[in-house]
Amino acid sequence: MYGTDNTETNTTADHLFRHEAGKMVAVLTRIFGFKNIEQAEDIVQDTMLRALETWKYGKMPANPRAWLYKAAKNKAIDIIRREQVAGVEAELEGVAVVVELQLFHRLAGFHVAHG
Repeated sequence: MYGTDNTETNTTADHLFRHEAGKMVAVLTRIFGFKNIEQAEDIVQDTMLRALETWKYGKMPANPRAWLYKAAKNKAIDIIRREQVAGVEAELEGVAVVVELQLFHRLAGFHVAHG
């Protein structure tokens, strides 16, 4: 159910930040690995800011905690997808370079062995 005043929004947001942010970072760190803890922290901060921006106009969801976790999960999925696409693009660029080198060597009269 949506609809609340700014005082309630601020109180709820403050409570959620204090009690859920650390838990959210822990969950995201399990997904991304400890080496990417900064990425997990960034996702949580972005999610909290988005919540404040959305909720300040009285549009707080009935279950704000669930909203935060879902928003953070969606942001994490977006990042993973972008990284996968970037990895595929990098792999394709690598293949293109190999093909170009093979073509160059063939045009130059060299034979390139496949390895």
